[in-house]
Amino acid sequence: MAERQISASILPSSDANTEEDKKLRRWKAAGLQSLDAEDFTRTNQRVEAKCGLQGARDREPFFFCCVLQLEIRGPNESHLSVIDVPGIFKNTTFNRTTKHDITLVRNMVLRYMESQRSIMLAVVPANVDIATQEIIEMAREIDPEGERTLRILTKLDLVDKGAEHKVIQLIHDGNANGQLGWILVRNLGQNQLQAGDADRDAEERIFYQNAPWNSVPPENYGMSALMGRLQELLTSNVRRELPSASVTFCCCVCMQAADHFLVTGPEAPMNLFSPFWANRLSNERLEEIAGEGRASTRRRRHLEKEIGDLEAGKAVLLG
Repeated sequence: MAERQISASILPSSDANTEEDKKLRRWKAAGLQSLDAEDFTRTNQRVEAKCGLQGARDREPFFFCCVLQLEIRGPNESHLSVIDVPGIFKNTTFNRTTKHDITLVRNMVLRYMESQRSIMLAVVPANVDIATQEIIEMAREIDPEGERTLRILTKLDLVDKGAEHKVIQLIHDGNANGQLGWILVRNLGQNQLQAGDADRDAEERIFYQNAPWNSVPPENYGMSALMGRLQELLTSNVRRELPSASVTFCCCVCMQAADHFLVTGPEAPMNLFSPFWANRLSNERLEEIAGEGRASTRRRRHLEKEIGDLEAGKAVLLG
């Protein structure tokens, strides 16, 4: 049976020059053992060094458009791609972020959100006013029907006592409006993460047993519900986009074939009629290729001679 394989690579930004693009694409890290905090930090440091980001905290910008791509292959892995983009922010932090970073991050997030083949997971904390979360409004503008926006609430354990009913009502309203609604997930806190001895899924199940969270419908709570909903969305998304993806694929193949046989291939007309070939042709042959017959060429040259003689005679008379 095939074993689980983890590899890392870099996808350069679209504005990278040719040399930089090739350098970053050549970098690969294969045979990674795991993605725990220590191994991931080590890999991330190697990526920063390759991209020239080490020590970049004192210069602008703090964010860059290169993508760290992690591939996990194995018999028990799900077939999907997850893109983790930076969070939207509006205010700068001294010596860390700039106004340029604000624009860069927003444009980066929008670029991924606008793809019709993307499923948007809008993650917001449950202990803040949802109306103030810009990502929710951005998703609503891009996907007004809510067909590919799944909203996720985290940090349930930080919701103020007595305010839980507002979160639960939000879940019921989301289920009633015909859109994809909300999913509640309860992740480990910082102390539990640092201790390293807590079972995330077990803690989530225990939390669900307590009122009032146990009134949340099962299909709206927990990582298992999120995974099930994502599987449904992916299947629906593939069925919807397959026809257009097939057309795009065929167009790309046709364009590559045309480029090979008409422009870049060894037998392409553009190579057969190369500058080297043209330079070896006589003037008469070039004129013939251009469409001027020999008789027309003789008449043109005769007229050019007569015009030249007249110009010479005019110069003598005026002199």
